[in-house]
Amino acid sequence: MNDSPLLSVEDLSVAFTQGERTTLVVDHVSFAVGRGETVALVGESGSGKSVTALSILKLLQYPAASHPSGRVLFEGQDLLAMDEHAIRGVRGNDITMVFQEPMSSLNPLHTVEQQIGEILFLHRGMRGPAARARVIELLTEVGIPEPETRLGSYPHQLSGGQRQRVMIAMALANEPKLLIADEPTTALDVTVQAQILTLLKELQQRLGMAMLFITHDLGIVRRVADRVCVMNHGRIVEARPVADIFANPEHAYTRALIAAQPRGNPAPPHPEAPLVLQANDLKVWFPIKAGVLRRTVGHIKAVDGVTIAIRRGETLGVVGESGSGKTTLGLALLRLISSEGPIVFMGKPIDTLGYGEMRAQRHAMQIVFQDPFGSLSPRMSITDIIGEGLRVHQPQLDADARDARVVAALRDVGLEPETRHRYPHEFSGGQRQRVAIARAIVLEPSFIVLDEPTSALDMIVQAQIVDLLRDLQQRRDLTYMFISHDLRVVAALASTLLVMKQGVVVEQGAAAELFAAPKTEYTRTLFAAAFNLDTDAAGMPAGLPAGVQP
Repeated sequence: MNDSPLLSVEDLSVAFTQGERTTLVVDHVSFAVGRGETVALVGESGSGKSVTALSILKLLQYPAASHPSGRVLFEGQDLLAMDEHAIRGVRGNDITMVFQEPMSSLNPLHTVEQQIGEILFLHRGMRGPAARARVIELLTEVGIPEPETRLGSYPHQLSGGQRQRVMIAMALANEPKLLIADEPTTALDVTVQAQILTLLKELQQRLGMAMLFITHDLGIVRRVADRVCVMNHGRIVEARPVADIFANPEHAYTRALIAAQPRGNPAPPHPEAPLVLQANDLKVWFPIKAGVLRRTVGHIKAVDGVTIAIRRGETLGVVGESGSGKTTLGLALLRLISSEGPIVFMGKPIDTLGYGEMRAQRHAMQIVFQDPFGSLSPRMSITDIIGEGLRVHQPQLDADARDARVVAALRDVGLEPETRHRYPHEFSGGQRQRVAIARAIVLEPSFIVLDEPTSALDMIVQAQIVDLLRDLQQRRDLTYMFISHDLRVVAALASTLLVMKQGVVVEQGAAAELFAAPKTEYTRTLFAAAFNLDTDAAGMPAGLPAGVQP
């Protein structure tokens, strides 16, 4: 029996060099992962979790990134000492990785079948019918419904959660010895998240696979991990078995991390507040084409007859599983995709406006996208990204005035103004999301669609962003449409709730009332999965947290 750890990280340091400046971002980190064990790396955005994981497979860009000290031993071999040819034999075969942002990790020009099939061909020489059968099997395992119909889909045709499931299928294709999961459930709704976590544990037991699990969700840590390493400012400040960490955290930072969660209750909108946005029987149907002539043989009803009304100062929470139509609804309301049905914004119909007329409304209607890396131009600095909207919609501002607005927006979202001359790749996922929020609020809009704005954030920053959004709403009289699968965040922000399934609204009303007494089985299941609750004999979630009680 081999008692030595599968992976041993010893005294690892990582430094980034830009010009003449060198910054140490990982500082003498040591930990081990045993065979079949799950070790969780937790900490705030920018604490060094993902950089540590990328270093294991030498996926950082050199020479900008370097390792002043340390070794990474996998089955006794130092991965950092391997040349590129040798490390390729390890990547995707013995060690695989699921990245945090699937849209930037998947090839936009290749179908789902091509991307998973490429892994099978390169590492197993599998092709043809056998490869297709294995792809379908993998898609089934990760919860893609009707996988045969998704083989020819491209990444942009999938929801955020579906893209992440494809990434997980690719990572598990060769049954690796070690899976590095960097926020693998970030883009997933709560019910699918529970399914994926159960799937990973089952595969781990069947394959004897070890996992290095990077997450900001301590509920997931409690559920999947054997040991926890808490990182802060590039160092591991505490490393112990998961039960010990939660029962008796020793370090002050660990205690703060465990205590952090979105708090407070949303203020209900005034019943006589003016309507900001209305939509009646809104539909977004995507045609299904087949045959040589590409005739329409059916439709995917992404949004099917949704009617909503949002008042000034209100937050409408939109929840549901991945693929239920939440994001499509938000895009349709902003006229970013075609739809059928009247849309009225600030008392003016906008569903019939032309491109030029609609462009004049854009400053008042903003969106924060789910994937910040995909929505931020890698060729633009942060000051250019945030200031771009000001140049378009407020051209009368001079450079100094525009820069002052950018600085104020960055401070509002908790970023140092000095960072505005950096580029998106120099920020963590959570920091990029804060940049995206700053870009939205800099134009002082009336209505903002927030599409999973906290999904990439750790618990401490998530609570800060919830407080920030609530504060901005009160100070600026903002109206939000908040799309999320994290119902704890929704409970802290949303005064009204809309539950979607397969493009239709299954339940809507005051958030406090729905949390207290959901009427449909689908909503009860959703709540139970979100709060890790059991259900009673009537199917009602038992013991909802006090923060979501009316």
